[in-house]
Amino acid sequence: MNAQTITRPTATTSQQDDVVNHWVPKSAIIASLVNGEPARALCGSTEVLSSQGGGSVAARGARTCPRCQSIYERLLP
Repeated sequence: MNAQTITRPTATTSQQDDVVNHWVPKSAIIASLVNGEPARALCGSTEVLSSQGGGSVAARGARTCPRCQSIYERLLP
């Protein structure tokens, strides 16, 4: 996987209602939006993405998942 396949963070909510953004491969985002398949983030977190509710991609001002960020930085050239 190269850095071009990683596109944008997606937001998820943990049990403590702490919103974090995850890095998800572009192909997983498309498959989730079109086919309803779960999208797997770099850290292993999964969720089914939806374009309903305005189609917001990431929670603005939320922190990035530390595991996703660490993996993403290792993928960069």
